[in-house]
Amino acid sequence: MRGIPVLVWICLDAVAAAQPSWLPPEVEEGAARQLAARVAEIGVGSSDESRLAGARQLVSRVRDRLESWGEKGTLDRAPGFPELKLPDAGPPALDAMARYQTCNMILMIQLQDPELADDADAKMTSVTGLTAFTLAVVYLRRPFLAAGGDDDAIEAFLTSETMESVLGRIQNEPGVREHVEGQCTPPLMALVEP
Repeated sequence: MRGIPVLVWICLDAVAAAQPSWLPPEVEEGAARQLAARVAEIGVGSSDESRLAGARQLVSRVRDRLESWGEKGTLDRAPGFPELKLPDAGPPALDAMARYQTCNMILMIQLQDPELADDADAKMTSVTGLTAFTLAVVYLRRPFLAAGGDDDAIEAFLTSETMESVLGRIQNEPGVREHVEGQCTPPLMALVEP
């Protein structure tokens, strides 16, 4: 699934059905380990232990933040992109997942941007943002499933041709990229700031 850290989604798929929580411990740990690995890839942190400890703190903080917002607050904080026509997903939870996923698209582009190769702050924002927005998508999975949706519908929509065309516009149109960055910054700060 483009932009959704694969380890988190695989772990979620494997254990979520048997768990009462939206974020089972195995998935939470998987998200932290994936974040720690990305932090190591960008050369931040002094040791694997310190990176993992910091990643666990961030994942815990984002989990707590999403739970404090609840479903309505998480839906309401999804970016709107008034200058970018996103496909209509139908159910509100899936629509919000697509909007958070659009933020993951821009963060993945930033992470791979050679012009930002030496910008440690931009890289760190990208890796922490990818984790935070992925957790928002995972959080909204439960109400979507409760309303009769399924994981296949999530994957089909988030990887659809129309979402791919959104990614193409973000990659190829500087004005669209700037708009998406601006719309994604407030929810990202709200998710990760202490």
